[in-house]
Amino acid sequence: MIVVLIPFFLAAQLRDSVCPQGAAEASYRFSVNSTAVLADSHRESDRSTRFDMRAQLKCRFRGPVSLICRMSDSRAVSFASTTVDPWVPAEPLPDSLQNHAEYQIAEEAFEFTFTPNGIGKILVNRTVSPADLNIIRAVVNQFNVGANIAKNRDAEFRLMEKSVIGKCDTTYHIVKNSSGVTANETKMDGSWEDDYKLSGLESLSRKKGETMRLEKWRNVHKCSLRADYFFGSREGLRTDPSNFESRIISSDSAMHLSDTNFASYTFNELLISRPRGDDLLIYEHYSLVLESIDAPDDNQPISIVDPASASVYAYQYIDDEEDEYVISRKANATAAALRRKQPSLVA
Repeated sequence: MIVVLIPFFLAAQLRDSVCPQGAAEASYRFSVNSTAVLADSHRESDRSTRFDMRAQLKCRFRGPVSLICRMSDSRAVSFASTTVDPWVPAEPLPDSLQNHAEYQIAEEAFEFTFTPNGIGKILVNRTVSPADLNIIRAVVNQFNVGANIAKNRDAEFRLMEKSVIGKCDTTYHIVKNSSGVTANETKMDGSWEDDYKLSGLESLSRKKGETMRLEKWRNVHKCSLRADYFFGSREGLRTDPSNFESRIISSDSAMHLSDTNFASYTFNELLISRPRGDDLLIYEHYSLVLESIDAPDDNQPISIVDPASASVYAYQYIDDEEDEYVISRKANATAAALRRKQPSLVA
């Protein structure tokens, strides 16, 4: 049996004994790790503020071009540390650990559709808050290929990619590895490998057993639309001016694919400018890793009560159907008026 996992790009082949009715539920491990340090080039920072959010993501297949999902077991903490390197794990300083229940959005179901070029529309509950909607967009963005790979057989090419941070000129690079192991690929417990195999990559001239890495570098200085979003910023869409401005400096992503593994990573760097207080650099690491595909739990349905449509772009609210010029103006105005409600990173 074949069920679509990443339409137009990746499919999953399951044993009938796993999902006899044709239904399937994919479980992913999702995490965001952020590091904030002083941006003063004349003064070396001796500490950082960390934000770590981890959750399970459960997604069910809704026909050939959509997934309906909900997060569970989410936990978000922030803390101060003497480790300033964003690539190095950090330990909290005494009495600095804080829990953040506002990031536990397990009750918010969402559905998203795929097009040949990536993510199409996102469906959410009409009552979703603007901040939670942007968190959902950040999660969905990890599934976003952003280009019709089947029509671009070159190992490297450039396209305008639609993502949560806007519509930007993006360089794509595809690396294939016949050894069966992709560099930096997350190794997972193989106890479920007999239950499903990932397939559908043959359209990319992929050979059996070959792994693939899709890398993306976004030129954030060449965007027809840009929304300078960082994870969890608790901004409103139509707020009064606040006391800092966010500007994205760089953004790149990578997807790792093999017969049994799927993982997606994103790294963003942002500058936070404040008229009062020191400017900050924020380094974000996103991770989404497929853990299993199983029969769904009928006792835990995933449904959207009052669905409303939203685009993949941050700062656009539900049911907005404005052209990109208007959306871009709104995103720029909102980025200059961010209202941050998580003081642990920007206070």
